[in-house]
Amino acid sequence: MPSKAIMTAVGLRVIEMIEDNIRRGESYDGTKFRYSERPFAMPAGATRLGPRMKAFIKDGRLTAYMAKGKRLWVVIPKGYKDLRSMRGQNAAGDFLTASGRMLRNLQILSVTDTTVKIGFSDPEQEQKALWLNVTGVGRSRRLWRFLGLSPQQQDELAAIAAFEMNRDEIEKLFAGV
Repeated sequence: MPSKAIMTAVGLRVIEMIEDNIRRGESYDGTKFRYSERPFAMPAGATRLGPRMKAFIKDGRLTAYMAKGKRLWVVIPKGYKDLRSMRGQNAAGDFLTASGRMLRNLQILSVTDTTVKIGFSDPEQEQKALWLNVTGVGRSRRLWRFLGLSPQQQDELAAIAAFEMNRDEIEKLFAGV
């Protein structure tokens, strides 16, 4: 018979599996994550490049222009992957960790004897996950399907739960011995 303790263990293992998939750079369906290499424009202040921005404009990695309303914008010709590189972030890995807040907020929200609910307590982080998993991000609406488990992971989870339930029952049988 399941219990809150077993369901908590299952929930924690689900979170571990999701984090393992992200570290490997793949979604639960096996698709490899990759950052876009398509050009895009954004407000200059949003690049988080600070004083380094001038050097990147000078060497051609950014193109600056004044938008309507006299706001400075930049074009990143080689895409978000290059922007990450300019920021000093790993452009070939460290997926879904721009700040780390979203994944740190993934947690067990509630547990009963038969269910465990995993999600985000912060509505802003929940919204980010929705964009990434359901609606897609960027102009191409790319999906980063990280909230889920592969069939193999589901089988592993079922085996863990069954083992824990069997162990729980055996311990109850021998409790008075």
